[in-house]
Amino acid sequence: MKFQGLTDKRNIYLLLGVYSNNPKLIIDDKYKTCPADYPDRFHTVIFGAIVNIAKKSSVSKITAVEIENELSLFKTSLDIWNSNRGFEYIESAIAETKDKVYNVDLYRDEVRKYSILRNAQKE
Repeated sequence: MKFQGLTDKRNIYLLLGVYSNNPKLIIDDKYKTCPADYPDRFHTVIFGAIVNIAKKSSVSKITAVEIENELSLFKTSLDIWNSNRGFEYIESAIAETKDKVYNVDLYRDEVRKYSILRNAQKE
């Protein structure tokens, strides 16, 4: 079976929104994911920025501005962010998940499930 194209962009979007609204979750072993869980470079760039910000400071929320500022340190990442309209994407995800932190298990499990299937194909 081919799992290479398997992805759940909706749950990735929601999970990145929850991580932005609750940055402590991205570094909590129970809820964390890794770059390999995100098949698109765009999502990996956002994930990396959120992780970097969460590790550097103990903020209670991460905004699109903070993510863009973090990415501005890396030209290629900023180009990916801009070409995919990252600011609008993450602002929308943040707004949509503002009151959905209780769903973090669901979003994370779905993202991980598709990652495991994709990575099983590579082995």
